[in-house]
Amino acid sequence: GWSIDHKQRTPGFNWFPNEELSEQEFELAKEEYIHFKPDILLTHEGPLRLVQHLNNPAFAKQFGYPSTVRTRTAVALDEMIDLWEVPEMFFAHYHFSGGRQISLDHCQTRFTHLDMIRVNSNGFIYPGSTFDLEI
Repeated sequence: GWSIDHKQRTPGFNWFPNEELSEQEFELAKEEYIHFKPDILLTHEGPLRLVQHLNNPAFAKQFGYPSTVRTRTAVALDEMIDLWEVPEMFFAHYHFSGGRQISLDHCQTRFTHLDMIRVNSNGFIYPGSTFDLEI
């Protein structure tokens, strides 16, 4: 997923210019996705339609962006859900503790944002809820 703080990171160390798939890679992913019509989709970032339910508008604005950032990944994931409403989608990326399930009207997909496990500079792991996935 796209890093909102990429301007404050070091290229090649803690930020990489190819952190999102290219347009061509997304097209291939969409072809595979519609061909296989999976029951479960696991991604890092979530689809654009969920950003308003997950993003803190003040957080985006402090980095100089609008409250809803239209990343290439989020848009492509929206397009994929439009092609096939996968029954279950799991993702993370949005920085808050605790998992969250989201259901949207007119969409059969059940979206689950997984807990963001955070580690500070001293190696301390912040506790949070987790989801066990049995596939």
